[in-house]
Amino acid sequence: MLPPRKLADNIIEAYNSASPEMYVSNKVKGTAWETKQVREANAGIRCRLRQARTTRADKDWSELRSHQAEYNRLVGRTKKQKFREFCMKLEAKIKLQKNISNY
Repeated sequence: MLPPRKLADNIIEAYNSASPEMYVSNKVKGTAWETKQVREANAGIRCRLRQARTTRADKDWSELRSHQAEYNRLVGRTKKQKFREFCMKLEAKIKLQKNISNY
């Protein structure tokens, strides 16, 4: 029988050799539906918000609201499109797996 310390060392060594090292990235992933167009629209809204806050003009506030509505429509369309693409890819994978399993 092995001494407890040697047994623990063997278990740790076996675990480390059996499990690969994981790479952990510090990069924050964006959302799947966030495209360049959505990011640009969001930046435009922030710019208009700063402008409206500094000038306090009704024209700037109404322009901000119209751009926010346009941004929200863009986000909705983009989310819907990306979800459809995801579903189509998933269906294609399922069909492929069914074809492979039939052989």
